[in-house]
Amino acid sequence: MINERVIFFSVLACAGVLSVVYMVLAWKSKKSPQLVNVGLMFGGSLGLVSGLKLNWLVCSNEINVNSGCDDKIAIFLGGLAICWVSVLTIRDAFRHRE
Repeated sequence: MINERVIFFSVLACAGVLSVVYMVLAWKSKKSPQLVNVGLMFGGSLGLVSGLKLNWLVCSNEINVNSGCDDKIAIFLGGLAICWVSVLTIRDAFRHRE
C-alpha cells in the first residue's frame, strides 16, 4: 500500500515546482502572477497524483474488485481521465498568465 505521506509530499513537490516555474515565467514576461492560477496548479497536482495512485493500485492488484477484469479496466480508465483533466488544468493555468 502506498503511504499517505508519500502522496501528500508528492502533491506538495509537484505543485511547488509548478508554482515556482509559473512565477519565474510571469516575472520574465513582466506580468503579474495570479493566485487563482497557483491554486489551479495545486488542484491539478492533487488530481494528477491521485489519478496515478488509482492506476497504480489497479495495476498492482492492491484494489479489491469482486466482479472481474472489466471493472479494473473501467477503474483504470477513470484514473487516466483524472490524470488527463489534471494535466489540462495545469496547462490552462500556464496559458492564462496575464
